[in-house]
Amino acid sequence: MFGTPVTARSNVNVALVKYWGKRDASLNLPATGSISLTLDGLSVEAEVGFGEAPIDDLTIDGEPARGTERERLVDFLDLLRHEAGHAERARVATRSRVPRGAGLGEVVLRTSDPGRVERRRGGARHAVPR
Repeated sequence: MFGTPVTARSNVNVALVKYWGKRDASLNLPATGSISLTLDGLSVEAEVGFGEAPIDDLTIDGEPARGTERERLVDFLDLLRHEAGHAERARVATRSRVPRGAGLGEVVLRTSDPGRVERRRGGARHAVPR
């Protein structure tokens, strides 16, 4: 049985002008400004709950996650479980209003949590909540 889920939604944010370089690395200040815009109506929503189950229950747009998509989600959840020191399985249901393969869904996922920390595991980057 899974516990009470939490839901997060993030809209697509597209950089129009991206800063390059650092003015002050110790303060993490950019050398130049940047301009981006957030697109209303193009979003990804994820509902996540943890609990006792034999495997993670993962759905993407109402369909069970399969293949590489499932592997990537399970890898991320394994990293999250390791960092949190918990073994509970997850129920994750995502709904996307972003066309698959448009390249914008990944932008949403990378900008969803401004407090995230990226860590490398097995050559892949994973965002981990602090």
